[in-house]
Amino acid sequence: SEAEVYRRAVQFEKDGTDLYDRLYNETGDEKARKFYAFLREMEQEHMELLDNTLQYLENPDNWYLLQEGWTLED
Repeated sequence: SEAEVYRRAVQFEKDGTDLYDRLYNETGDEKARKFYAFLREMEQEHMELLDNTLQYLENPDNWYLLQEGWTLED
């Protein structure tokens, strides 16, 4: 299903984030650390975008409530 594709994509980006985090922590080279931090940040942004889409696919009504900040008041 479409949702499963997005779940896998989110996991792929998470794995990338974890890899760049590990590489960042393992190196002492400041240029490499900046590069890994940049890549980690990009992967994190991709993961958040994909997860946002997944949330929409799984529960569009709730997604709209969260995105719009709607409240139900008496």
